[in-house]
Amino acid sequence: MNSNKSKLFIISGSMATSKDTTLNELSNRGVIKTLLSTTTRPKRSSEQQGREYDFVTEEEFNKKDFVEKRLYKVVNGDTWYYGLSYDEVFKCYNNFGNYAVILDVQGMRKLKQYINRTFGDGIEVITIMLQASYYTRLKRYLNRDKIDDELVKECCRRMLADSDEIEKYSNEYDVVLKSEDGDLERNIKIIKSLCD
Repeated sequence: MNSNKSKLFIISGSMATSKDTTLNELSNRGVIKTLLSTTTRPKRSSEQQGREYDFVTEEEFNKKDFVEKRLYKVVNGDTWYYGLSYDEVFKCYNNFGNYAVILDVQGMRKLKQYINRTFGDGIEVITIMLQASYYTRLKRYLNRDKIDDELVKECCRRMLADSDEIEKYSNEYDVVLKSEDGDLERNIKIIKSLCD
C-alpha cells in the first residue's frame, strides 16, 4: 500500500439526479477511478458493460461476495439485485488514488462502517448527495428509454419511494449538491477540488 491515503467518494441521490452522468464525467476526465457495482437489472440503451455496472445474471450475482448488497422490487414485478464486492473496495486500499461509487443511503452506511472497521484511516470517505427538483428528475427519467405505461408507473413508484428512502437523509452526507440542468460543470469542479 502506498503511504498516501486514498479517497473514496460515495455518491447518492434520488433517481435521475445525474449520478451516473457525474461519475462518468469524473472518470472520463481522469479525476477519479470508479468502483464498479454489480447488478442483475437490465442494461439501459445508453449503458455499457463494465462502465456503469457489472451486469450479471442472478446466478452469477449469487456467486460473488459483497460488502453490501440490496434488492429492488420493480413495479412490473421484476426483482433486481445490486452489490459492491469486497474486491472492488480493496482496489481503493491497495492502489492509492481517488475513487468513487454510487450507492443508496443504506449502502453508503454499510460501506462507511466496513471501511472504518477494516481500514481505519487508510481510506478517507467523502459522501456526496445529489439533489434535483421533481420536475427535472421526471423529465430526465422519461427521456431515458421508450416511454410506455410500465416506465411511467416505475417512475412514479421511485419518486415516492425516494422521498422516504433517500431525500430525508441528506443531513448524513458531507456534501449536498444541487443537480439541476446546467449544474454538472460546477459539480465536477467542486468534487475535483475535494480530491486534492
